[in-house]
Amino acid sequence: MIHTRGVLNNGDTLAYAFGNTIATRRGLRVVEHGGAMMGYKAYILRFPDQHFSVLATCNLGAIDPGPLAHAVADVFLADRMTAEAPRAVAQTGPRQAGASSTSGAITSAELAAFAGDYFSEDLGVTYRVLRSGDGGLLLQSPAAPAIALVPTTANTFRAGSTTVQFEVTANSRNAPAMILTVSRIGEMRLVRRP
Repeated sequence: MIHTRGVLNNGDTLAYAFGNTIATRRGLRVVEHGGAMMGYKAYILRFPDQHFSVLATCNLGAIDPGPLAHAVADVFLADRMTAEAPRAVAQTGPRQAGASSTSGAITSAELAAFAGDYFSEDLGVTYRVLRSGDGGLLLQSPAAPAIALVPTTANTFRAGSTTVQFEVTANSRNAPAMILTVSRIGEMRLVRRP
């Protein structure tokens, strides 16, 4: 049963099963799950067809063990994985907010295009993306303090253990939607409100 994925009333199948997320990573089937309690975080990443598993544990709230487990698997299973999708930013590290685009950083105008209110019809809540005092962005959820958005690519950010990806279209100056990828939940699409 722990590998049986949930099915919504509209027929869509969730990635989440009974305690595991069932997905693929670079062409390989994975079963994974993370958790946290009282300052400790853990993540298990299994590649059942390759008989390979990674277990990561952390004792600092600012560390996300999921990406660490994935990075370890990428090293050990590199010869069996498909090519990774190209990234918008070089592997030298996260992009810096507020600098000129020629330096590989996100410009102030690009950041401003992401600020606004985004509504989840499924949850019936609005998340706000705000400009911070230092020129960056903050994510304000309905029941928690605002958290800094750290840029990782031109339109993807990290907010703690949550990934925030803004949809970008050629015919719109502002992002029409954002996708939050949240541990244990998966992807949630929120539509920008006027």
